Amino acid sequence: MSDPFDLPERELPDHVRQLALLRVMEGIDRTPPRRRTGLAPLLIAASVIALMAGATIVTSTLNTKDNRTLTASPTSPHPTTSVSGQPSGGFPFYGMTLNWGTGSQMERCWSADHKPNDWEPLLQVSRNSLTALLYRVGADLVLCELTKETVTVKALRYPDPPAGNVPAKIMFTTQDGTYAGVVAPGVGTMVLGSKDNNGDAAAVGNGVFIVPNSYKPSDHVFLRDYIHPLYAVPKADLPAVLPPNITAHDPKADRTSPAGQRVGGCLDAMVDHPLPDPDYWQPVTYRQIDATHWVQLAKLDDTLVVCQHGPDQYDITDGRSTSELLVSPDRTTLTGVAVGGGIAYYGFLAQPNAKTVGLDQPGAAAELKGTVENGAFVLFQPVARNLAAGSTFVVRDVSGAVISQIDVR
Repeated sequence: MSDPFDLPERELPDHVRQLALLRVMEGIDRTPPRRRTGLAPLLIAASVIALMAGATIVTSTLNTKDNRTLTASPTSPHPTTSVSGQPSGGFPFYGMTLNWGTGSQMERCWSADHKPNDWEPLLQVSRNSLTALLYRVGADLVLCELTKETVTVKALRYPDPPAGNVPAKIMFTTQDGTYAGVVAPGVGTMVLGSKDNNGDAAAVGNGVFIVPNSYKPSDHVFLRDYIHPLYAVPKADLPAVLPPNITAHDPKADRTSPAGQRVGGCLDAMVDHPLPDPDYWQPVTYRQIDATHWVQLAKLDDTLVVCQHGPDQYDITDGRSTSELLVSPDRTTLTGVAVGGGIAYYGFLAQPNAKTVGLDQPGAAAELKGTVENGAFVLFQPVARNLAAGSTFVVRDVSGAVISQIDVR
């Protein structure tokens, strides 16, 4: 009888090998970000993404252990444009887009600079309520970074592609930690890091790259990909930090109320990955877990962030679009609390008349319940366990009538 495990060897597809290499380059056990408290930071566990209909249910694990049609007139490729190993774009990080047309974002970019007669889109990404775009105008490469309050635009002459052991040339750096430039031929996957961390993945496509809203500008930046050795960018080759061209100066969010102070404390503690426009994130809803642990949600336009607090410690999950949150749940386990640990579920709801959210689980003694405030909610389950098949989130109005049921799949 033949050995059932004696299977023919098959080579993995390139995209699978590159993705595995990217995970290794980023670091599976990432160095925890630095906090101003000097204590051990909270560690965020890996997200588990699933799809739901009708509402957003997000759960977070805390560990206190401390295309659109191009309407502009296209131009022919610039002779010095480098060609990525994946010309149609690398892995779709940060919702990357390679082709877009004239719209409100481009109008904001042009309001800070000028509207060209001809331009060519190259790469667009978004992260934490920040959008960064690279496009070409004649012989220039242009970066435009947009937040709710600021517009930053800079044009530089398109360089020759990097050569030798240099995987990319950083041309632009912004105050919000966005890095952008051109990649060497063959580079389709890359990580950018700064001193004491393992790095963030870059979005790569059309011969250019962007790492949006990443590490604060630093003199110690490294690049690594799967075809070049680790490259420490010489300090002399790092571009000056770009100031915003336009600042809106809208009214700032509340920071005097208890909720405002919680949000402000969290954002002030973001040393490595500061969120853009920190003074404008509005408190949304909150749940006190025990005497020292709480979960506070904040919102800026259509982006929601979750601030998690333990004894003298803060951490924030990356912002997610509320429209994406309507279909993408996540989960995080909370330990070290007085009740012995558990899971905090949080989310965003589409129904304007939603008043409460409950979690009905087979075998549970009672339904978990939480109040909806400003379209968001937080539930706490004092037992750290996975949701069982058949679990349902139940959304009710002020009278207690069920207006939506979301089955956990």
